Amino acid sequence: MGFREELEDTFSTIQGVCKERKLNCSRTDQDPTTSRVYQRIVSEIRRASFIIVDVTEGTRNVYYELGYAEALGKPIIVIAKEGTDLPFDTRDIPTTLYHNQTGLKKMLGNRIDGLFEVNTKALRDYARHATGLILIESRGIRRLFRARSPVRGHRQSSPR
Repeated sequence: MGFREELEDTFSTIQGVCKERKLNCSRTDQDPTTSRVYQRIVSEIRRASFIIVDVTEGTRNVYYELGYAEALGKPIIVIAKEGTDLPFDTRDIPTTLYHNQTGLKKMLGNRIDGLFEVNTKALRDYARHATGLILIESRGIRRLFRARSPVRGHRQSSPR
């Protein structure tokens, strides 16, 4: 997402949708540190549970960051304003096209909820077959933890 003033409403909508789901949403230009921008972007992409990419402006930087996140295997939600000309080699990426902020809010909310449903089901299936793994669900955040026995370093096994 670019930093132009016209995109502030879009970022506010994204922030609101994330906040409703108890998710942190960040944008590099809002980081008060003096570290290099590129290093912050790469670090944030690595740390993120999933990425929302707005390709409305179609800058090289945005596509580079999209490619980096995809190479890391991060779940990606791509959005663009209706009428955006998508490059031919990215048209196969599912892209949520929005007409206005109200539409974006609804569609983005559905995409994020769907992402968590898919990931939660996968985690549940994995946890069902993996000994000593516990799925923790809290305020929209799902995490998988290894259960440890009271004896230091010994993993508990669950009955089959």
